[in-house]
Amino acid sequence: MISVLFLCYYKTLYGGIIMLDFIARNTPKVKENFILRSIDTVDGYDCYEVYSEDKKIVLAGNSNLILAMAFYRYLNEYCNVVITSGDYDISYIATTPLPDKKISHVIRQKIRARTSYEMFSLEGNYWGFDRWEKEIDFMAMHGINVAFQPVGFDGILFRTLCEIGMKEDVIADFSSGPAFIMRQLTGNVAGMNSINSNEYLERKIYVGKQITQREKELGITPVLPAALPSVPFNLRRKYLKMDIFKAPMWHNFPPIFFMKPENAFFEIFNKKFLNFQRELIGETSSYFFEPLYDVNQRGYNSHLISIGEALDDLLGEFDENAVCYTHLSSIGPDFFKNASADRFIIINDSDEDKPESVSY
Repeated sequence: MISVLFLCYYKTLYGGIIMLDFIARNTPKVKENFILRSIDTVDGYDCYEVYSEDKKIVLAGNSNLILAMAFYRYLNEYCNVVITSGDYDISYIATTPLPDKKISHVIRQKIRARTSYEMFSLEGNYWGFDRWEKEIDFMAMHGINVAFQPVGFDGILFRTLCEIGMKEDVIADFSSGPAFIMRQLTGNVAGMNSINSNEYLERKIYVGKQITQREKELGITPVLPAALPSVPFNLRRKYLKMDIFKAPMWHNFPPIFFMKPENAFFEIFNKKFLNFQRELIGETSSYFFEPLYDVNQRGYNSHLISIGEALDDLLGEFDENAVCYTHLSSIGPDFFKNASADRFIIINDSDEDKPESVSY
Protein backbone atom coordinates (compact mmCIF):
# COMPACT_ATOMS: atom_id res chain seq x y z
CA MET A 1 0.00 0.00 0.00
CA ILE A 2 2.86 2.39 0.79
CA SER A 3 4.37 1.85 -2.66
CA VAL A 4 1.01 2.47 -4.36
CA LEU A 5 0.39 5.65 -2.39
CA PHE A 6 3.88 6.90 -3.12
CA LEU A 7 3.51 6.15 -6.80
CA CYS A 8 0.34 8.23 -6.92
CA TYR A 9 2.18 11.06 -5.16
CA TYR A 10 5.04 10.75 -7.64
CA LYS A 11 2.65 10.94 -10.57
CA THR A 12 1.31 14.21 -9.20
CA LEU A 13 4.78 15.69 -8.83
CA TYR A 14 6.59 14.58 -11.96
CA GLY A 15 4.13 12.83 -14.23
CA GLY A 16 5.17 9.35 -13.08
CA ILE A 17 3.00 7.74 -15.75
CA ILE A 18 5.42 9.18 -18.31
CA MET A 19 8.37 7.45 -16.66
CA LEU A 20 6.48 4.20 -16.14
CA ASP A 21 5.72 4.23 -19.87
CA PHE A 22 9.37 5.04 -20.56
CA ILE A 23 10.56 1.98 -18.61
CA ALA A 24 7.84 -0.23 -20.06
CA ARG A 25 8.62 0.55 -23.70
CA ASN A 26 12.35 0.03 -23.19
CA THR A 27 12.37 -2.98 -20.83
CA PRO A 28 8.82 -4.42 -20.85
CA LYS A 29 9.78 -7.71 -19.21
CA VAL A 30 11.05 -6.04 -16.04
CA LYS A 31 8.85 -2.94 -15.83
CA GLU A 32 7.48 -3.99 -12.43
CA ASN A 33 10.92 -4.19 -10.84
CA PHE A 34 11.50 -0.45 -10.41
CA ILE A 35 10.40 2.12 -7.84
CA LEU A 36 10.52 5.81 -8.74
CA ARG A 37 11.29 8.48 -6.18
CA SER A 38 11.90 12.20 -6.18
CA ILE A 39 14.86 13.92 -4.53
CA ASP A 40 16.01 17.52 -4.39
CA THR A 41 18.78 19.01 -6.46
CA VAL A 42 22.24 19.46 -4.95
CA ASP A 43 23.18 23.16 -4.92
CA GLY A 44 20.97 23.64 -7.95
CA TYR A 45 22.54 20.77 -9.90
CA ASP A 46 20.64 17.74 -11.19
CA CYS A 47 21.30 14.53 -9.28
CA TYR A 48 20.18 10.92 -9.06
CA GLU A 49 20.49 7.84 -6.85
CA VAL A 50 20.21 4.13 -7.57
CA TYR A 51 19.80 1.55 -4.81
CA SER A 52 17.71 -1.45 -3.75
CA GLU A 53 14.80 -1.66 -1.37
CA ASP A 54 12.29 -4.48 -0.72
CA LYS A 55 13.77 -6.49 -3.58
CA LYS A 56 13.17 -3.65 -6.04
CA ILE A 57 15.49 -1.22 -7.80
CA VAL A 58 14.93 2.35 -6.61
CA LEU A 59 15.54 5.12 -9.15
CA ALA A 60 15.58 8.51 -7.47
CA GLY A 61 16.02 11.83 -9.26
CA ASN A 62 14.92 15.45 -9.33
CA SER A 63 13.08 15.22 -12.68
CA ASN A 64 11.90 12.80 -15.35
CA LEU A 65 15.07 13.37 -17.35
CA ILE A 66 17.31 12.55 -14.40
CA LEU A 67 15.28 9.43 -13.61
CA ALA A 68 16.00 8.32 -17.18
CA MET A 69 19.70 8.84 -16.48
CA ALA A 70 19.42 6.77 -13.30
CA PHE A 71 17.65 4.03 -15.26
CA TYR A 72 20.47 3.88 -17.81
CA ARG A 73 23.14 4.00 -15.11
CA TYR A 74 21.53 0.93 -13.54
CA LEU A 75 21.32 -0.88 -16.90
CA ASN A 76 24.93 -0.06 -17.66
CA GLU A 77 26.34 -1.26 -14.36
CA TYR A 78 24.11 -4.26 -13.65
CA CYS A 79 22.83 -5.45 -17.05
CA ASN A 80 25.92 -4.71 -19.20
CA VAL A 81 23.96 -2.35 -21.43
CA VAL A 82 25.84 0.20 -23.55
CA ILE A 83 23.71 2.35 -25.87
CA THR A 84 25.60 4.50 -28.38
CA SER A 85 22.71 5.64 -30.62
CA GLY A 86 18.95 5.69 -30.77
CA ASP A 87 18.97 2.59 -32.97
CA TYR A 88 18.94 0.14 -30.05
CA ASP A 89 16.82 -2.66 -28.60
CA ILE A 90 16.98 -3.64 -24.92
CA SER A 91 13.57 -5.25 -24.72
CA TYR A 92 15.29 -8.62 -24.22
CA ILE A 93 16.29 -7.79 -20.63
CA ALA A 94 14.46 -10.28 -18.40
CA THR A 95 16.33 -10.11 -15.10
CA THR A 96 17.30 -7.17 -12.90
CA PRO A 97 20.04 -7.88 -10.34
CA LEU A 98 19.67 -5.81 -7.18
CA PRO A 99 22.32 -3.10 -6.72
CA ASP A 100 24.91 -4.13 -4.16
CA LYS A 101 25.67 -0.52 -3.27
CA LYS A 102 24.05 2.88 -3.45
CA ILE A 103 25.01 4.97 -6.47
CA SER A 104 24.81 8.75 -6.10
CA HIS A 105 25.71 11.18 -8.85
CA VAL A 106 25.55 14.95 -9.35
CA ILE A 107 25.56 16.31 -12.90
CA ARG A 108 27.64 19.50 -12.91
CA GLN A 109 26.88 20.61 -16.49
CA LYS A 110 23.86 22.90 -16.76
CA ILE A 111 23.44 22.70 -20.56
CA ARG A 112 23.84 19.27 -22.16
CA ALA A 113 22.97 19.68 -25.83
CA ARG A 114 22.80 17.21 -28.71
CA THR A 115 21.93 16.89 -32.40
CA SER A 116 23.48 18.74 -35.31
CA TYR A 117 22.36 20.02 -38.68
CA GLU A 118 24.37 17.29 -40.39
CA MET A 119 22.63 14.58 -38.34
CA PHE A 120 19.24 15.78 -39.54
CA SER A 121 20.38 15.96 -43.17
CA LEU A 122 21.75 12.41 -43.12
CA GLU A 123 19.14 10.68 -40.97
CA GLY A 124 16.70 12.63 -38.84
CA ASN A 125 14.61 14.15 -41.62
CA TYR A 126 13.76 10.65 -42.89
CA TRP A 127 12.51 9.21 -39.59
CA GLY A 128 8.93 8.72 -38.49
CA PHE A 129 7.98 9.12 -34.86
CA ASP A 130 8.58 5.44 -34.06
CA ARG A 131 12.29 5.99 -34.72
CA TRP A 132 12.28 9.43 -33.12
CA GLU A 133 10.76 7.96 -29.97
CA LYS A 134 13.83 5.78 -29.54
CA GLU A 135 16.17 8.68 -30.28
CA ILE A 136 14.49 10.84 -27.65
CA ASP A 137 14.67 8.02 -25.10
CA PHE A 138 18.35 7.62 -25.96
CA MET A 139 18.93 11.33 -25.34
CA ALA A 140 17.05 11.20 -22.04
CA MET A 141 19.07 8.23 -20.79
CA HIS A 142 22.24 10.18 -21.51
CA GLY A 143 21.01 13.30 -19.75
CA ILE A 144 20.59 15.52 -22.80
CA ASN A 145 18.45 18.46 -21.70
CA VAL A 146 18.65 20.62 -24.85
CA ALA A 147 17.92 19.26 -28.34
CA PHE A 148 17.75 21.05 -31.68
CA GLN A 149 14.35 20.25 -33.14
CA PRO A 150 13.89 21.44 -36.75
CA VAL A 151 11.52 18.63 -37.86
CA GLY A 152 8.47 20.30 -39.35
CA PHE A 153 10.31 23.49 -40.35
CA ASP A 154 9.57 22.89 -44.04
CA GLY A 155 5.87 22.56 -43.22
CA ILE A 156 5.86 25.77 -41.17
CA LEU A 157 7.75 27.52 -43.99
CA PHE A 158 5.03 26.37 -46.40
CA ARG A 159 2.23 27.64 -44.13
CA THR A 160 3.95 30.99 -43.64
CA LEU A 161 4.60 31.64 -47.34
CA CYS A 162 1.02 30.65 -48.16
CA GLU A 163 -0.20 33.10 -45.54
CA ILE A 164 1.73 35.97 -47.11
CA GLY A 165 0.41 35.28 -50.58
CA MET A 166 2.74 32.87 -52.37
CA LYS A 167 1.31 30.18 -54.66
CA GLU A 168 1.57 26.60 -53.40
CA ASP A 169 3.49 25.27 -56.40
CA VAL A 170 6.06 28.07 -56.09
CA ILE A 171 6.52 27.36 -52.38
CA ALA A 172 6.90 23.63 -52.96
CA ASP A 173 9.68 24.34 -55.45
CA PHE A 174 11.33 26.81 -53.06
CA SER A 175 11.42 24.35 -50.14
CA SER A 176 14.26 21.82 -50.39
CA GLY A 177 13.84 18.07 -50.06
CA PRO A 178 14.90 16.18 -46.89
CA ALA A 179 18.57 15.87 -47.87
CA PHE A 180 18.95 19.66 -48.22
CA ILE A 181 16.28 21.19 -45.96
CA MET A 182 18.78 21.67 -43.13
CA ARG A 183 21.09 23.57 -45.47
CA GLN A 184 18.11 25.72 -46.37
CA LEU A 185 17.41 26.30 -42.70
CA THR A 186 21.00 27.48 -42.18
CA GLY A 187 20.78 29.88 -45.12
CA ASN A 188 22.93 27.99 -47.63
CA VAL A 189 20.53 26.77 -50.33
CA ALA A 190 16.89 26.85 -51.41
CA GLY A 191 14.79 24.63 -53.62
CA MET A 192 17.30 21.78 -53.82
CA ASN A 193 15.87 18.35 -54.75
CA SER A 194 12.38 19.44 -53.82
CA ILE A 195 10.01 16.49 -53.53
CA ASN A 196 7.51 18.32 -51.41
CA SER A 197 3.75 18.20 -51.51
CA ASN A 198 1.19 19.66 -49.14
CA GLU A 199 0.48 16.16 -47.79
CA TYR A 200 4.18 15.47 -47.16
CA LEU A 201 4.70 18.80 -45.41
CA GLU A 202 1.67 18.30 -43.16
CA ARG A 203 3.06 14.91 -42.10
CA LYS A 204 6.36 16.60 -41.23
CA ILE A 205 4.49 19.08 -39.03
CA TYR A 206 2.69 16.24 -37.27
CA VAL A 207 5.92 14.35 -36.56
CA GLY A 208 7.57 17.58 -35.39
CA LYS A 209 4.74 18.17 -32.93
CA GLN A 210 5.07 14.63 -31.56
CA ILE A 211 8.83 15.07 -31.13
CA THR A 212 8.46 18.40 -29.33
CA GLN A 213 5.76 17.06 -27.02
CA ARG A 214 7.73 13.95 -26.07
CA GLU A 215 10.93 15.91 -25.46
CA LYS A 216 9.13 18.30 -23.14
CA GLU A 217 7.48 15.41 -21.26
CA LEU A 218 10.89 13.90 -20.55
CA GLY A 219 12.46 17.23 -19.57
CA ILE A 220 14.34 17.97 -22.79
CA THR A 221 14.07 21.54 -24.04
CA PRO A 222 13.30 21.61 -27.77
CA VAL A 223 15.23 24.31 -29.65
CA LEU A 224 13.20 25.49 -32.66
CA PRO A 225 14.04 27.77 -35.61
CA ALA A 226 13.92 31.47 -34.76
CA ALA A 227 13.20 32.98 -38.18
CA LEU A 228 12.92 32.42 -41.91
CA PRO A 229 16.47 31.98 -43.27
CA SER A 230 15.67 33.09 -46.84
CA VAL A 231 12.73 33.99 -49.09
CA PRO A 232 11.82 33.41 -52.76
CA PHE A 233 13.06 36.21 -54.99
CA ASN A 234 9.65 36.55 -56.68
CA LEU A 235 8.09 37.49 -53.32
CA ARG A 236 9.44 40.92 -54.28
CA ARG A 237 6.76 41.16 -56.98
CA LYS A 238 3.97 41.09 -54.39
CA TYR A 239 5.69 43.25 -51.79
CA LEU A 240 7.35 46.00 -53.80
CA LYS A 241 8.80 47.74 -50.75
CA MET A 242 10.45 44.60 -49.41
CA ASP A 243 14.24 44.84 -49.53
CA ILE A 244 16.09 41.62 -50.32
CA PHE A 245 19.66 40.90 -51.31
CA LYS A 246 21.66 38.03 -52.70
CA ALA A 247 23.31 35.89 -50.02
CA PRO A 248 26.86 34.52 -50.22
CA MET A 249 27.10 31.58 -52.62
CA TRP A 250 27.63 28.31 -50.78
CA HIS A 251 30.00 25.88 -52.54
CA ASN A 252 28.82 26.95 -56.02
CA PHE A 253 25.14 26.18 -55.32
CA PRO A 254 22.65 28.64 -56.83
CA PRO A 255 22.39 31.86 -54.80
CA ILE A 256 19.57 32.51 -52.35
CA PHE A 257 18.01 35.74 -51.08
CA PHE A 258 17.76 37.25 -47.60
CA MET A 259 15.27 39.80 -46.34
CA LYS A 260 17.00 42.90 -45.09
CA PRO A 261 16.29 42.86 -41.35
CA GLU A 262 15.90 46.68 -41.25
CA ASN A 263 12.75 46.32 -43.35
CA ALA A 264 9.37 46.05 -41.59
CA PHE A 265 8.57 42.86 -43.52
CA PHE A 266 11.30 41.01 -41.60
CA GLU A 267 9.35 41.36 -38.36
CA ILE A 268 5.92 40.90 -39.94
CA PHE A 269 6.80 37.68 -41.79
CA ASN A 270 8.82 36.17 -38.98
CA LYS A 271 6.12 36.79 -36.39
CA LYS A 272 3.76 34.86 -38.65
CA PHE A 273 6.36 32.08 -38.85
CA LEU A 274 6.83 31.97 -35.08
CA ASN A 275 3.09 31.98 -34.42
CA PHE A 276 2.51 29.09 -36.83
CA GLN A 277 5.40 27.21 -35.24
CA ARG A 278 4.06 27.72 -31.71
CA GLU A 279 0.57 26.66 -32.74
CA LEU A 280 1.53 23.62 -34.83
CA ILE A 281 4.84 22.35 -33.40
CA GLY A 282 4.69 23.47 -29.79
CA GLU A 283 5.74 25.98 -27.18
CA THR A 284 9.36 26.77 -26.39
CA SER A 285 11.51 29.67 -25.31
CA SER A 286 14.65 28.28 -26.97
CA TYR A 287 15.48 29.00 -30.60
CA PHE A 288 18.36 28.77 -33.04
CA PHE A 289 19.43 30.86 -36.01
CA GLU A 290 22.53 30.96 -38.19
CA PRO A 291 22.98 34.31 -39.97
CA LEU A 292 25.89 33.16 -42.19
CA TYR A 293 26.56 29.47 -41.62
CA ASP A 294 29.64 27.88 -43.20
CA VAL A 295 30.24 30.75 -45.66
CA ASN A 296 32.75 33.55 -46.10
CA GLN A 297 31.41 36.55 -44.19
CA ARG A 298 33.60 39.11 -45.94
CA GLY A 299 31.56 42.16 -46.86
CA TYR A 300 28.57 41.26 -44.68
CA ASN A 301 29.45 43.11 -41.48
CA SER A 302 26.51 45.51 -41.74
CA HIS A 303 24.10 42.63 -42.33
CA LEU A 304 25.37 40.79 -39.25
CA ILE A 305 24.92 43.91 -37.13
CA SER A 306 21.38 44.37 -38.45
CA ILE A 307 20.35 40.72 -38.06
CA GLY A 308 21.65 40.61 -34.48
CA GLU A 309 19.57 43.63 -33.51
CA ALA A 310 16.51 42.43 -35.45
CA LEU A 311 16.59 38.94 -33.90
CA ASP A 312 16.99 40.41 -30.42
CA ASP A 313 13.95 42.65 -30.95
CA LEU A 314 11.86 39.98 -32.70
CA LEU A 315 12.35 37.28 -30.08
CA GLY A 316 12.07 39.71 -27.19
CA GLU A 317 8.67 40.90 -28.40
CA PHE A 318 7.47 37.39 -29.18
CA ASP A 319 8.66 35.86 -25.90
CA GLU A 320 10.48 37.91 -23.26
CA ASN A 321 12.16 34.73 -21.99
CA ALA A 322 13.44 33.67 -25.41
CA VAL A 323 17.07 32.67 -25.91
CA CYS A 324 18.70 31.95 -29.24
CA TYR A 325 21.51 29.48 -29.98
CA THR A 326 23.97 30.21 -32.77
CA HIS A 327 27.49 29.17 -33.77
CA LEU A 328 30.30 31.62 -33.14
CA SER A 329 31.58 31.07 -36.67
CA SER A 330 28.18 32.10 -38.06
CA ILE A 331 27.86 35.54 -36.50
CA GLY A 332 31.16 37.40 -36.72
CA PRO A 333 32.58 39.93 -34.24
CA ASP A 334 30.03 42.72 -34.94
CA PHE A 335 26.88 40.69 -34.32
CA PHE A 336 26.41 42.12 -30.80
CA LYS A 337 27.05 45.73 -31.69
CA ASN A 338 23.33 46.58 -31.31
CA ALA A 339 22.06 43.32 -29.79
CA SER A 340 21.99 42.08 -26.22
CA ALA A 341 24.42 39.22 -25.60
CA ASP A 342 22.06 38.00 -22.87
CA ARG A 343 19.61 36.85 -25.55
CA PHE A 344 22.09 34.52 -27.24
CA ILE A 345 23.82 31.28 -26.29
CA ILE A 346 26.95 30.87 -28.36
CA ILE A 347 28.17 27.49 -29.58
CA ASN A 348 31.92 27.96 -29.82
CA ASP A 349 33.13 25.87 -32.75
CA SER A 350 35.99 28.19 -33.65
CA ASP A 351 39.51 29.01 -32.49
CA GLU A 352 38.89 32.68 -33.20
CA ASP A 353 38.96 35.19 -30.38
CA LYS A 354 35.67 35.38 -28.53
CA PRO A 355 33.82 38.72 -28.56
CA GLU A 356 34.33 40.47 -25.25
CA SER A 357 30.57 41.03 -24.82
CA VAL A 358 29.66 37.35 -24.97
CA SER A 359 29.51 35.05 -21.97
CA TYR A 360 30.41 31.41 -22.50
